[in-house]
Amino acid sequence: MAEHLTTLLESIVSSPNAPLKQLAILSKQQQQQLLAWQPPVSKEAQPLLIHQLFEQLADANPDKPALAFAGQTLSYQQLNQRANQLAHYLRAQGMGAESRIGVSAIRSAELIIALLAVLKAGAAYIPLDPDYPQQRLDYIIDNAGIDLLLTQTPLLAKFSTQRTVCIEQSFTDYSLASPTPITTLQNTAYIIYTSGSTGQPKGALISQGNLLHSTLARHHYYQEPLSCFLLLSSFAFDSSVAGIFWTLSQGGCLCLPQQNDLTHPAALAKLIHQQQVSHLLALPSFYTAIINDSGVALLGSLKVVIVAGEACSSTVANNHHEKLPAVKF
Repeated sequence: MAEHLTTLLESIVSSPNAPLKQLAILSKQQQQQLLAWQPPVSKEAQPLLIHQLFEQLADANPDKPALAFAGQTLSYQQLNQRANQLAHYLRAQGMGAESRIGVSAIRSAELIIALLAVLKAGAAYIPLDPDYPQQRLDYIIDNAGIDLLLTQTPLLAKFSTQRTVCIEQSFTDYSLASPTPITTLQNTAYIIYTSGSTGQPKGALISQGNLLHSTLARHHYYQEPLSCFLLLSSFAFDSSVAGIFWTLSQGGCLCLPQQNDLTHPAALAKLIHQQQVSHLLALPSFYTAIINDSGVALLGSLKVVIVAGEACSSTVANNHHEKLPAVKF
């Protein structure tokens, strides 16, 4: 540290007008040592963006189930093509890199289609849970500077002053092919807002690179193959990103419970059995309710259970290990 300080002081004396970030802190010998340790810089193109990983899977496994909701299933090809048509429509409306598109929809296939379409168009999505208080919705829309809002007909009254597009309408006049990418890892993928419990809600801009790297980290960390993920989180919570893009970039099926089932552990256990869910993420207390209210007979497909969002007591963990000892927790 003393050597670094000496080098920095010498740099200041020799270049007194240089910004701090341009001043040297390492000696020439240390710089050469670091360069020797570094791997050569790759001249390959940037990594595929998260929606391009999904597109690859759609091309390789077009008939594989991608999305399950309300007794219906969309294949990877069907989900990709519907998102492509909406993305081309968004491009035709002038949306592109760093455009901000609000998405407000009840749980449905159209909701996932809209999120993918915004990324494919090159824009950033801002999730707006329709169950939020009107004041919070109005504040986020104004604060985020939304250019366009994707929503559904029953929700239009909530957004009467916005430029809106109903996502349940047909976009069959637009191409089924994936749009040419126009964004980089540095562009914004989505903006997520805090609860505002300590003041006004604050929007965090998440880059394409952040989204890609956090998703790939999940691929690496969770070794058990993800065949079906049960999405319990609201799409306006950042935890939903884990489930949506982790699943659709790894070839799994994203299972969306219907709104009325979200607070009914027994209904969710039945859905886990029907869809052969392998992974889920839940509040510790709610996960305990799923186990205790339904028993373990319907949970035999589970491989990984992730709990988050509140403190997890040893009682929750012990209950899991006692009843589902083969399931990672």
